Amino acid sequence: MANFNLIDSTVYFRDNFVLFNQANVSIASSPVLYGLSIYTVFGVNWNEAQQKLHTFRLKDHYDRLVRSAKIMDFHSFADGWTFEKFQNTTVELVRRNHIQEDVLVRATVFVDELAVGTKIHDLKNSFTAYIYPLGE
Repeated sequence: MANFNLIDSTVYFRDNFVLFNQANVSIASSPVLYGLSIYTVFGVNWNEAQQKLHTFRLKDHYDRLVRSAKIMDFHSFADGWTFEKFQNTTVELVRRNHIQEDVLVRATVFVDELAVGTKIHDLKNSFTAYIYPLGE
């Protein structure tokens, strides 16, 4: 996968695996207008000798994302996303993209509403994750 292309990749967006160009939010959405989102970035390392991937401290990244979601009052994320679901989604995302190199995964939780102002209580949250090359 030395020629990984983000544009041609599969991403996780609003409870589905979709092609990168199908994962879009409106210009009138809360994350665009007000920055109502949180994220974490973690490494996935490819071991050529073992032909195996290792995700760096996935539980720590999940726990940090849950804490951030609670601070931002994105409670529906913590209610609907267990660590096992987060882990399984990450594994499936990596599998669908046929990863065989070191990459980063960016996981984001965002308020998935249109033009609600700066209100954040009792709003729908969505989760997205995508992969990009680690680079040099």
